[in-house]
Amino acid sequence: MTEAERAELMALATDFPRLWRDPRTQMKEKKRMLRLLIEDVTLTKGDALHVDIRFVGDATRSLDLPLPKSCMELRTTDAEVVKEIDQLIDTYTDREIADVLNERGVRTVVTTPWTAARIGRLRTIYGLTRPAYAPARRGTSGPARCGCPLRRRALDRTPLAPPRSASGTSH
Repeated sequence: MTEAERAELMALATDFPRLWRDPRTQMKEKKRMLRLLIEDVTLTKGDALHVDIRFVGDATRSLDLPLPKSCMELRTTDAEVVKEIDQLIDTYTDREIADVLNERGVRTVVTTPWTAARIGRLRTIYGLTRPAYAPARRGTSGPARCGCPLRRRALDRTPLAPPRSASGTSH
């Protein structure tokens, strides 16, 4: 290390915290600061992340850090929310469940409001099914049973027309 580099390093050491926190210090300058202080870093992945840092001048520091969560773990819906959805399925439609969760301030893992489509995907992913007697499937309104102010228009109960063949006649 030259005498000029040593003087620069000593000046940096006294000003480092102030410079690092200064919002005007650009990322490329922060990288340059680190290059002046750190010789190398070794990462070892096991049950935790082991970090060995060797500074200029041969001082060392070791850290054991928890492994970061995987993308799947970061995007997995909380078990309590899934349990709540499973309980609401007996009484509400997907749209109504989304409305109930949104009214309670519950957000998705990506912090967006719930939609009927998201509820439907969660039901598929977690195998949540409606019982045969569930009002949401039969087309009758169920929110009033739980004291919820939500209303749902009853589905049209007109029987379906008989299927037609390709020639246009009924079977």
